[in-house]
Amino acid sequence: MEHDMGKLESKIHLYRTLLCQIDAGVPIVKALRSVGRSRSTAIAGRMASDIEEGRGSLSEVMAGYPAFFSEYEVKLLAASERTGRMEDAFRKLADIFEKRRKLRSEIVSALTYPVLLYLAGSILLPFISYMINGKSQVRMFAETILLLSLPLLIALPAAILRVSGKNVRKGLYFVIGGIPGIGRFAFLAGMADFFEIYGSCVQSGTGAITSVQAACSACRNPFLAWKLAVLPRMMEAQNCPLSEAVRQSGAVSKLFDDAVLSMISSGEETGRIPETSFIVAERYEEGARKTLAFLARAIPTIIYLAAVCFIAWQIIILFSSLIRKTTEAF
Repeated sequence: MEHDMGKLESKIHLYRTLLCQIDAGVPIVKALRSVGRSRSTAIAGRMASDIEEGRGSLSEVMAGYPAFFSEYEVKLLAASERTGRMEDAFRKLADIFEKRRKLRSEIVSALTYPVLLYLAGSILLPFISYMINGKSQVRMFAETILLLSLPLLIALPAAILRVSGKNVRKGLYFVIGGIPGIGRFAFLAGMADFFEIYGSCVQSGTGAITSVQAACSACRNPFLAWKLAVLPRMMEAQNCPLSEAVRQSGAVSKLFDDAVLSMISSGEETGRIPETSFIVAERYEEGARKTLAFLARAIPTIIYLAAVCFIAWQIIILFSSLIRKTTEAF
């Protein structure tokens, strides 16, 4: 998470700097060299040298750094170069990554209290069990270590799967999709990504099919991206707009409610695809935030209930033991 946050900060800084410099009429090479101290400084400097040496335009040299720049960033800037609207592309990319940073900060804030509560419970509950039922200290420490290490044991396979490739990550997100609340959040955040990138690409002058392809590649939910990837193929094969492809896509159409489809269709009919796409993205983003807020309330409640049930069970065991000993004495 810290690695991703650092990358987001660097991209926001890069695009904000380039926007200010280009608005002021500074040439792109000089603008790249003016990027201050950040993770993107070295990359910006190398790209400036590449452009000076005639290795291509900004988007073309960006494609040479796939570990830092995603496919849709390259496509968005390539389209803006053709239309002469690079400022709009820099502004939109900065806004997109700003939203992602804000959402991730909200995730960290929402999870901080449940994590602290779990850590406290991992220490207190084995101690309570030890005090009530007189378990050995060795068992108490063993239970404490087990509870404290459980999140790490769960997170370790997920971290390995995350860097193992899109196919494995797709399976991971398929499992996440089945978890109540968390799956809903992953879906809503992924759909917000899809429509934000789709609208941005269309706004920059990119064709609808290419825009949908870029939106699929940029979606942070690989399982959702895999399901949506059928749409550009259908649009190309049947020469139809996105809304029509969704309606004819069978299982994929279930991902879109009637209100969203109606808005997409209206945008296509009126030629306001970017505007309607951004409205749809905001709708999904708002839904993701509400789901996150619900999880922030629900998870501590579940932990409290589990703790109360555990303590009640320990008390029941204690009284059962006392009753049995009393009965045996008589």
